[in-house]
Amino acid sequence: MKKILIALSVLLASSLALASTNPAALTQTQQPTETNIASHIILGTRVGLFANDEPAGTAFNLSLPVAGQLYAGYQFNQYIALTTGYTHFRHTGSDGNATYGPDHYYLNAFDLSTKLMLPIAHGFYGFISPGIALVHLNVYNKTYQADPTPRVDINTYKVAPELGIGLGFDMTRHLGMEFFGNYIAQSGPSSAITFFGLGFYVKL
Repeated sequence: MKKILIALSVLLASSLALASTNPAALTQTQQPTETNIASHIILGTRVGLFANDEPAGTAFNLSLPVAGQLYAGYQFNQYIALTTGYTHFRHTGSDGNATYGPDHYYLNAFDLSTKLMLPIAHGFYGFISPGIALVHLNVYNKTYQADPTPRVDINTYKVAPELGIGLGFDMTRHLGMEFFGNYIAQSGPSSAITFFGLGFYVKL
């Protein structure tokens, strides 16, 4: 999944290089307008695929790991915004029965990041979002009720650095969309998480 972030980085760098060779377009996007200059509240959602290494002993293996995020923030101008959000990665489990034991797999994160934006042209902009994330991993698996101990029993909270990049587009004065990639750097039972996909936001 790191290749996805590399590809997004190349796309972003190419877009910025194109803008730098077209001063007229860049100048046009930097003109003070109500759309890209005025400060405003941002509410958004993202959906996409994610990848991380599962702890040994877990009972679950997702074939299509889909994640969703809700976030809110404040954009100060066309170059900088501050956002915080909640990302739901996994919430799976069963209570077991007379033979098999209970199991569950919960993974989610709260994050706080700074969104640094560079206008390109015609409503498009590139962005990078350094920040921090609080990741919660709760995994339990007892294969059989008669087993003396579970195969895995982890419940951890970890603060980790986060980095996001992407390409956004202001479709209207109040509505926009973005292609994004996020990487949360971790080690140990709660491993690194890569999350990429499509998002939409509204400006209030």
